[in-house]
Parts: sequence; C-alpha cells; structure tokens
Amino acid sequence: MKGSQGVKGEKGNIGNTGATGLRGATGARGVPGTNFEGGFAGGSHFTQSGGGVNYQCMPTDPQYNRAYTGSFAGSWIYGTEYETGSYGIFPNSAHDQNVPCAKCYTENRPALMMIPAKRSCPTGWTKEYEGYLMAERNNHNRAATYECVDQYPEYITGMSGNTNGALFYFIGTSCTNGTTGHCPPYDAKKQLTCVVCSK
Repeated sequence: MKGSQGVKGEKGNIGNTGATGLRGATGARGVPGTNFEGGFAGGSHFTQSGGGVNYQCMPTDPQYNRAYTGSFAGSWIYGTEYETGSYGIFPNSAHDQNVPCAKCYTENRPALMMIPAKRSCPTGWTKEYEGYLMAERNNHNRAATYECVDQYPEYITGMSGNTNGALFYFIGTSCTNGTTGHCPPYDAKKQLTCVVCSK
C-alpha cells in the first residue's frame, strides 16, 4: 500500500548566477531630426493694424526662394521686445530686451497644450515649463495671440535698445462691472500665469 505523504522539506539554497548572455545585434539607425535650436520672436509692429496676428519663432539662418528686391506692398516682421516695466515679476533688466525663442520636440509626448491661469498640469501630463501669459497691450492697433512666456526670461545679446516692434505685455483679468463673471477667484491686480504641458 502507498504510504502517507512525508513532511515538506526545507527550501533549498539559491543556485549560482548563470553566465551573461551574448550581446544582441545593434538596431537600425533612426531617422535624423531637424536641427532647429531656436531663433528670435517676431511679429507685426504694434502700431500697425494689418499684418499677421500671431507671434512667430524666426530662425537665425533664413532660406530664401525667388525674391523681388525693389519696393513692394506687403507686410513686415519685426523683432519682439519685453515691455515688462519694473513690476518685480521679471528682472528689471528684461524691459526692452529682444526675445529669443525655441522650437521643441518631445518624442514620446506628441500632444502639447498651453493652459492659462495655471501653474500645474492635469494628472497624466508632463510640465514642460511655466510662466506668464503675454500679448500686445490692449490699446495698441495690433492684436496678437496670447503666448506663454517662460518665467525665467532670456535675452538676445546686444539687442537691448528701445526700438519697439512687436511687444510682450503681462495680462490681467478685467473685473470691472462683473465683465469676466469670475472675480473672485480671479483678481484684477494679479498678472495671469500659464503652463505648457505635454502628453
């Protein structure tokens, strides 16, 4: 007859680590990306009601095609300056400095969004940077798209003259006569923040 099952034995010792396996073959080389590190922010002059409404990130090495070098009727792009005064938000030295810019690519996070009046990103999104919402001044002839300008402004070296052109001003919230309808929590005396998020 088959006997009863014996008592379970003790756990054995861990064996020696095996030898390292052979190195796999090198993968195929990826497609090279476009080398565009940055340039300068440009836009229409603040006194002109025509031209483009949005700021542009202009490369420092333009490539031209056919060109007419005489007088022409068209539009012009100007450099962009910070008009940030001495409010203590940006360093006072930022005022009238020309604005650099950069084009960025996130390989694994292709979706990108800018959220005004926020400093943090929604759950599942990665913060690229935070800053201040900026655009042209409200009484200028030129309207411009809102841009999220990094909270640590950089300058283009040697371009600090008050030459104007396209301009960046801080943005506030109008709370006069309840026009916004959300004051509070919005405060007309505080400049709006922004954050750029990727996913």
